Amino acid sequence: MDDNVLNKKNEDAEKLECFLRKMDAVTLLAGNMSHDFNNHLTVINGYADLLLDMIPETQEAHEMVAEILQAVGRSRLLTEELLDFSRNKPFKTETVNLNAVLGKLKDQIVQTLPPAIDFQLVCNAEAAEVLLDPGRLEKAAKSLVANAAAAMPDGGTLTITTSTADKLPPNLIPQYDEALTADSYAVLSVSDTGVGMDSETADRIFEPFFTTRKNGQGSGLGLSDVYGFVKQSRGKIQLQTAPGAGTTFKIYLPCSTNTA
Repeated sequence: MDDNVLNKKNEDAEKLECFLRKMDAVTLLAGNMSHDFNNHLTVINGYADLLLDMIPETQEAHEMVAEILQAVGRSRLLTEELLDFSRNKPFKTETVNLNAVLGKLKDQIVQTLPPAIDFQLVCNAEAAEVLLDPGRLEKAAKSLVANAAAAMPDGGTLTITTSTADKLPPNLIPQYDEALTADSYAVLSVSDTGVGMDSETADRIFEPFFTTRKNGQGSGLGLSDVYGFVKQSRGKIQLQTAPGAGTTFKIYLPCSTNTA
């Protein structure tokens, strides 16, 4: 083997090992912080509830306390994201059909999208069943939809499709994990006609807390949570994107009938 190739592989392996160590540290910190933060939120929520009952609705302070409670609710969603990211949240698996889950989500997705975005759901009639946490699947789908919508500020087309595959394509994420042991795969694809990403952004898109959105418009945990969900489900992700050419995320999940 050429020395340059060997050195490049060694460098990549060292970078990967360093990245994994950092990820382990960050996930541990995120889990511990989210539990502590949630305890503080419980106290704030309890006292704010009491204040809301004590203050007449006609007083301005009543609306202020209501705003506090709404902020607590939004903060609880953030702690849920942190728990998902840290893998400290229980992962409850069951056999589900992708078409059934997405069909249930369709109305919710449409309601969250601006009128300028055309939404299409194309389900393969033979989409296979998979063994995973349906709640995490729904959350991952919503995160991908939100990411796609943010990439189309002037409108466009968002397409979700389900299909099956007998083999895996190249360039899957994570590349370093063991190969999937399945004879067939269920495929969930989320595509947009948005701005797309350059290679530098695409390389970091699954990093925790990395976001291209303006401050206050995203936690940077959505796609890292998608990555965590896919990894825990023994799946893989393929990312296809380029500036001005839109983005497609394809999630490959081993069918529940033939996983090892």
